Amino acid sequence: MAQKGRFYSVTAVPKGLKRSYPLSEVRHGMIVRALENSPKGSLDVVDVRLLKSGKLKSVYSFQLDDPVKKPVKE
Repeated sequence: MAQKGRFYSVTAVPKGLKRSYPLSEVRHGMIVRALENSPKGSLDVVDVRLLKSGKLKSVYSFQLDDPVKKPVKE
């Protein structure tokens, strides 16, 4: 389950599914903070905040696999 307030490393939408799931606002490997809860592995669209720029973007819940530790601010 993607949990509000936790940090995640974004996984890419598989190449074969990009036509069906075209959301591509966030690139693979970016660290984001989830702004809402969502079931793990679902097709729900989750709002996230990009760690580096602070911009608000959206990803599919299945792109937020495993949480990462809170990054140290530079």
